[in-house]
Amino acid sequence: MSRLNDFIVNITLATAPEQVATFGNILIFTADVDHPFETYANITEVLADFATTTDTYKMADQLFKQKPAPSKLAVLGEITIVPAEMTVALSAAINEDWMILYSTESESASITALSAWALTNGKYYAATTQDLALFTTLADKNTFLQYHSTAGTYLAETLISYLIVRPIGSCTLKFKQLENMGESVITDAELSTLHLNNGGTYIKDMGVLQTTNSKGQSGEYYDVVLGAAWIKVEMESNLRSLAVSVGKIPYSNTGIAMIINVVENALKQAALNGIVSISDDGNPSYTISYKKREDVSQVDRATRKYADVIWEADLSGAIENGVISGTLTV
Repeated sequence: MSRLNDFIVNITLATAPEQVATFGNILIFTADVDHPFETYANITEVLADFATTTDTYKMADQLFKQKPAPSKLAVLGEITIVPAEMTVALSAAINEDWMILYSTESESASITALSAWALTNGKYYAATTQDLALFTTLADKNTFLQYHSTAGTYLAETLISYLIVRPIGSCTLKFKQLENMGESVITDAELSTLHLNNGGTYIKDMGVLQTTNSKGQSGEYYDVVLGAAWIKVEMESNLRSLAVSVGKIPYSNTGIAMIINVVENALKQAALNGIVSISDDGNPSYTISYKKREDVSQVDRATRKYADVIWEADLSGAIENGVISGTLTV
């Protein structure tokens, strides 16, 4: 220690887990107790309403233990095991601020009902099951289903949380290591069938625990599913912000240019995030076509409708498998 104290260094320990705002807020639907829609910022707040023995607490604790962790999650409760009652309760809360659905109910009938409800209502659903046969029956594009041999292990839910606390498009769901996640028991034959049916699990491969697949139940990669959702939300919210912030969007080529600017900015950001491909010359790979005012029908102009923007973009995608060939010579 210096006796003169000419230079002082103050250090603060920042050891609390980092929390990050998610794309699309999380809702945990619980059958533990009747409970109104409520948002929680950390596990201490959850503990005030749910004992450590409840599935609700255990799932929330698993999510908040990730690095980074979601900045918040919501809980909605209905004491029932009847899928129809679950979907009624969810429908009543559909306009609350949430997009990603998890549930403490993991029976196959409940997962099937919640998967169908999410698809119909534009929500995204993740669930973990011990029923390998379930993967052969679900094909809903909004559902991400994972297998884990241990009940009460929230693999799919934790993995989607991993994705949505990061820029959508910046990572896939394969090869991921998760905090506080144990290995699943599964034979090689079962694993092969699971992958054929768009499922995944968490195993040790070459000495490293990791996730094994990144597809949703439709067969589409789930980072692509959420990438499309991100572009939709980004464009819609920014178009609404534009409409609110100006006196009006004039039905002129200037007003149409304002709309095109919003669309283009969203596609540029999608490229920076990794959703849209960037070409070798460093430019995002997309095209936008649109009609000028004079080319729009009089009916659309009279009803103040402009539906003449069409864009196309190349997906960035990811490499998740491959073959390398080589020859050794003497």
